[in-house]
Amino acid sequence: MSAHHPLGASGSSRWLVCPGSVRLSEGIPDQQSPYAQEGTDAHLLAEVCLQNGLDTHQVSDELETLKGATWPEEMREHVQAFLDYVRALTPAGKVWPTFYEAKVDLSPWIPGCFGTVDFAVLDADHKLLHVVDLKYGQGRRVSALNNSQLLMYALGILAELEHLFEIDDVQMHIFQPRVGPPDVFQSSVAEIYGWAETVLVPGAKATEAEDAPLVPGESQCFFCRARNQCPARAKANQDLARLDFDGSLLPPNLMTLEEIAELLPKLDELKRWATDLQDFALKQ
Repeated sequence: MSAHHPLGASGSSRWLVCPGSVRLSEGIPDQQSPYAQEGTDAHLLAEVCLQNGLDTHQVSDELETLKGATWPEEMREHVQAFLDYVRALTPAGKVWPTFYEAKVDLSPWIPGCFGTVDFAVLDADHKLLHVVDLKYGQGRRVSALNNSQLLMYALGILAELEHLFEIDDVQMHIFQPRVGPPDVFQSSVAEIYGWAETVLVPGAKATEAEDAPLVPGESQCFFCRARNQCPARAKANQDLARLDFDGSLLPPNLMTLEEIAELLPKLDELKRWATDLQDFALKQ
């Protein structure tokens, strides 16, 4: 398996909505922002602690230097909260199948595809699989409800465990300590397999088409590598700019409060697109 797959779980919320983004992003390098590096460091700290049975305050400065990471006190506190949370899912005295920073195979649904789950544990007593994803960012709250990334992780672990254990349900957790309390969504195993058949597999196949559609939107464009040069995103925002500023598409009367309220959420994406475009042009 390669280090990255174009249909990886972490990008599924983008390519399932905008299948054309996969082909459009080919050859564009991923720009590592300071915020992304911060998240990488937080995940590495969690991995070190889980692998060695440590709390974050027990991790030495020497190891921090050796790993080439930056683990300030605030990060250690947030990661410790994550450790406390996931460890509580495994009661003392129980030995259950546990995964951390584990690669899960998704090739039964998408050939060659895999994902890396932050933490998962099977509560064999209750036939319940827990899948937990640590989100260190604080700008955007991530919901666990029908979260495609967590659903894909659940599929990979189910494929590995279902022939050994009876599993009825999966509880999927988003742990985002800098934003708010954990968000949890539970689904039956049958529902998850149904989602894979009706959403995941057709969505993956849609990305293979030469004319795979580009579907711009605030959520799917946010982390897309091609967002600065995407013609569909440009057209959508140009159309919005004409509608909002020159009045050519508005009737010859004052806008109602309802019409203004409908436009307001779209303006954030318009401003973000303009800033992205300006930043990209300056870098070039």
